[in-house]
Amino acid sequence: MKITSVNIKPEKKTADVWDAVTETEVQNNAGTDLPAHLKTYILNEKGAAVGKTETDFTVRAGQSVLAVQTVLTYSPVLGEPLYKVVCELYENGALSDKQEKPLIFPA
Repeated sequence: MKITSVNIKPEKKTADVWDAVTETEVQNNAGTDLPAHLKTYILNEKGAAVGKTETDFTVRAGQSVLAVQTVLTYSPVLGEPLYKVVCELYENGALSDKQEKPLIFPA
């Protein structure tokens, strides 16, 4: 299995809370259905996690799944490229793919 795309849509929830909605497409090229575990983190400029979520799902043989996750972040710095989103895909407990993307919370 592999991650084929990651899209991030930051949404302001309250004055101090932002929700980074992530849409991660996972593709299974195997001939059998496979269970997947997706961990998504938001890391600050120091590499510390400021938000995290995890999702379990099954990807059917030869198919793709769009996993939609929400990651809440409290009091982020706005308008600065200080953050990154890290998506880790696990198959049978082992890391099978990882992608990182920059994240800017709009001012």
